[in-house]
Amino acid sequence: MNSDAVILLGVPLRNRLAETLLAAGYTPLERVGMQRTITTLRREQVAGVLVDVRKCELDVLELLLNIGDVCPGLPVGLIANRASLDRSPAMVEGFPNVVMFSESLPAEKVVDGLCRFFDSRRQPTQSSRGNL
Repeated sequence: MNSDAVILLGVPLRNRLAETLLAAGYTPLERVGMQRTITTLRREQVAGVLVDVRKCELDVLELLLNIGDVCPGLPVGLIANRASLDRSPAMVEGFPNVVMFSESLPAEKVVDGLCRFFDSRRQPTQSSRGNL
């Protein structure tokens, strides 16, 4: 797996966001649970994680903490509704690797913003277990 993979949580592979990521040169990887996500992060190098907060059944704060333990600084994009966006700044304070997107944005704008965020944070991301 290359570092152009993006883990999707709450975003199915048959979705405009996944299609737009693929068109932008990223390989979307759909994961359901936190354990599968963390296992993937331990085994593979990825460019980042994209989470649709309203469709993901995981506790986002716990997810961010776990990602930080395994891959510190890995970019994470959160898609949220207006109410979540209003509450989120306090929740994601202290996570400079997190960028928020409104659910009302078109897929192209979310992916464009996510790609720019990836580029701004570009650094070798290695799993906590090194190269396998």
